[in-house]
Amino acid sequence: MFTSEKGQDAGKGNRIYFLDNLRTFMIFLVVLCHAGGVYESSGGWALFWIVDDPATNHLSGILFLIMDIIMIPTMFFISGYMAPMSLKNKNGWEFLNAKFKRLIVPWIIAVLTLMPLYKVIFLYSRNLPQESWTTYFHFSNGNITSQNWLWFLPVLFLFNLLYLLLSSINWAPAKISLKFAIVVIFFIGFVNSFSMDMLKVRGWTKTVLIDFQNERLLVYFIIFLLGSLCFRQKVFASKPKSKKLYIVANSVAWIPINIYIFFLLIPFIKPGSFIISPIADRLIVWLAFHLSLLCMLYLLIETFRRYFDKPGKIWNELNRNSYYVYIIHVIAIGMIALPLLNSPVPSLLKHFILTVSTYLACNLIVYFYREAIKSKTLIKRMEVKAMKTLTTAILAVSLLTIAGCEKQENPTPHVSIHIAALQGNIDAIRQHIAAGSDLNEKDAYGSSPLIVAATFGKTEVALALIDAGADMKITNNEGSTPLHIA
Repeated sequence: MFTSEKGQDAGKGNRIYFLDNLRTFMIFLVVLCHAGGVYESSGGWALFWIVDDPATNHLSGILFLIMDIIMIPTMFFISGYMAPMSLKNKNGWEFLNAKFKRLIVPWIIAVLTLMPLYKVIFLYSRNLPQESWTTYFHFSNGNITSQNWLWFLPVLFLFNLLYLLLSSINWAPAKISLKFAIVVIFFIGFVNSFSMDMLKVRGWTKTVLIDFQNERLLVYFIIFLLGSLCFRQKVFASKPKSKKLYIVANSVAWIPINIYIFFLLIPFIKPGSFIISPIADRLIVWLAFHLSLLCMLYLLIETFRRYFDKPGKIWNELNRNSYYVYIIHVIAIGMIALPLLNSPVPSLLKHFILTVSTYLACNLIVYFYREAIKSKTLIKRMEVKAMKTLTTAILAVSLLTIAGCEKQENPTPHVSIHIAALQGNIDAIRQHIAAGSDLNEKDAYGSSPLIVAATFGKTEVALALIDAGADMKITNNEGSTPLHIA
């Protein structure tokens, strides 16, 4: 993914336009899903996402669950397809040097500029005070936090490094049957995800250099290798013929997707419950997930291969911009979502407006810097410098905007009082108290903020609520008081 090298088929030397177009479409889906994080209703994104709008809906969250199955695997597949091409006519050091400049240098710049700006917007959007500048990096004060959307870049560099090592030992994927490879990928992916789930090691591993989702890292890598296998076997050298498999896949793909979503959501809707049994439910979840992944990957590739395998003025421009659109899009989401906070516009319409305006704004920014500011003869040499200038400009404009915005004397935080209690966000709790929020408001489970604080061991929050007069005898849907919970 994200390469300026021409996507050509090794056999015919013709540009694989549909892969360029598919990559760009995936970036649009990433923007769509990340914009939806501002408006999803579960409250999970409110804990960390750049802006949390009080207007929410269920559809934005469901959309992310579906798209999350396929967005990242598709981008890794395309990256894997490009890897043999990038390595061609280069030695190992030249290959790594090119990938380092393309992936790691922009990542370093983004970590030092965009990540601090992310926190500025995060705190401001919730009416929370800004903190010491030393806390605005994911590696601040020895406390490693998420790299957020930037995790993709170092992981992709790691995959290219592993591919180089495999190539150096004469790994020969062209000898492997494509059908056999797909079966192996399904089996390995399912066993890996299910085992990590049952061993309770699901979740994210976070380090200074690399973040990854434990149960998916291996899955992403074997999808990356599948892309390189398709290049070696010249899978896309000829036009697709029969539509039988394509029609069948279109007809049945919705089945595993719906099963996956249904079994995935049950524990969130009814905590502690299951459909069949804990083990059987997790077995079905991961079987459905990997079936959905392969079905959707096939359908996306075949759809673009059949109907979008041609260049166009708009496609070409979007393709050229896609890499930098990915890098800057979350900050654009935050800056555009801020004016939409607390507006009377329905959340679904907000989601649409935020998605379209973010995607257009990012493409315009990248286009402006590519065509109007940078000399065309210096594009490659000045690429990193231009990105640094771009992100610095965004930071400066955002800080000036924030500095000019007058806060209310006792504003109500945009993060709900229940989420603040769950997070242990004492500043937000104090703001709710000062703003006169209902300290005994109940959520869907009948839990007051004090019950939530007791449930998750947020002692400071609980004490602040008690001092402010929260009801200590209030009960949840199960009849438990805060004291019972504690």
